[in-house]
Amino acid sequence: MPFVYDTIFLNQKYIPKENAQISFLDRGFLFADGIYEVIAIKNGDLFLLDQHLERLKTNLNELKINLPASLQLKDVCSQLISKNNIKNDAILYLQITRGAGHSRSHVFDDSTPPTVIGFIQSAKLPTINDLKVGFHATLEADVRWGRCNIKSISLLPNILVKTTAHKSGAIECLLHRGKIITEGSASNVFIVKNNEVFTPPQSDFILPGITRDYLIKGLKREGIPIKETPITVDDLKSADEVWITSTTRDVTPITSINEHKIGFGTPGPLWERAIKLFIKN
Repeated sequence: MPFVYDTIFLNQKYIPKENAQISFLDRGFLFADGIYEVIAIKNGDLFLLDQHLERLKTNLNELKINLPASLQLKDVCSQLISKNNIKNDAILYLQITRGAGHSRSHVFDDSTPPTVIGFIQSAKLPTINDLKVGFHATLEADVRWGRCNIKSISLLPNILVKTTAHKSGAIECLLHRGKIITEGSASNVFIVKNNEVFTPPQSDFILPGITRDYLIKGLKREGIPIKETPITVDDLKSADEVWITSTTRDVTPITSINEHKIGFGTPGPLWERAIKLFIKN
């Protein structure tokens, strides 16, 4: 089972994880009023750190949460790796809430200091051999709120469908609004048809995935045709290949959805090229 390393960051201090205390009036606890980032650590090095921190900054602006000028998150990430002596694969989690007010109130006070948490959790990031077996996914209606482009800690709809998928033996639940595919419960979606790659265009219903963006740029460099265009449920089912992307799974091939086999039911040749943008061995 994954575990959290001993030293965490909480509100300008590095402390043992067992000493962490957060107010019961924290708005993250009361209202899910906050955002987060998950950053992969590969062989002790943070992967795509600047891109994750830039998205975090964008989300803080969206929620009108102001960090202290003295708080440098890039330094926090580096210090967490150093203080926990991380040399292997892991994930770094950052969460920022609007902080704890003097009472429970829907209206927030701009002067409330935010609560900032950072910790590192053990993880086994996938190898090509881990991924090449292919995986099963489910398909469900997307009932989340209308601002999925914000990486909010309000994840209850995601949690429910992800857990149901997991109990059925699936790795992910893919979501659709009407007949249009949006994304997975914790991933972005790509399909392949006739040697072209397609992914839903960015919108309020889709998280601007860091891995998604890295893959799109990498495919373009490799000369592989990639288009951002709406994908229907029928497009998904008739695809030659289906992939999901996320920080912790890079590019994962989906070889069946519900009872439907994708392509030949095995990872396809374009996936073989795509995964090498992330994993060299």
